[in-house]
Amino acid sequence: MVNGPATPGGPSKPTKPQPFWKSAQLASVGLEMGLAVLIGWGIGSWLDRKLGTAPWLMILFLLFGSAAGFKALIELAREAEARAKAGTETPSMEPPPAARESNDKKIGATDTTTDRPS
Repeated sequence: MVNGPATPGGPSKPTKPQPFWKSAQLASVGLEMGLAVLIGWGIGSWLDRKLGTAPWLMILFLLFGSAAGFKALIELAREAEARAKAGTETPSMEPPPAARESNDKKIGATDTTTDRPS
């Protein structure tokens, strides 16, 4: 679970997930599934050419690739279910507070609460 800024003397509150993170996670499942099928097809086709067994190994490895893609989909669904039961959301894309503070110092961020001459 990714937490937001810590409050003095108490636990930090969970941050609200950004819509981009959820979209990226869903897109990665589609990409992973497509790549698994494509890699299975490629390996099967290559083995068929080398061994002269066309199209049997291509079909077999295509099925293996499909199974690997569905396995990734099922794992994502289980993780989402576990997060829902625990009451947590997908982590946000924001860096942890310590990293955010060190980045502010590196780029020379100033305190926005001070008065600036107009």
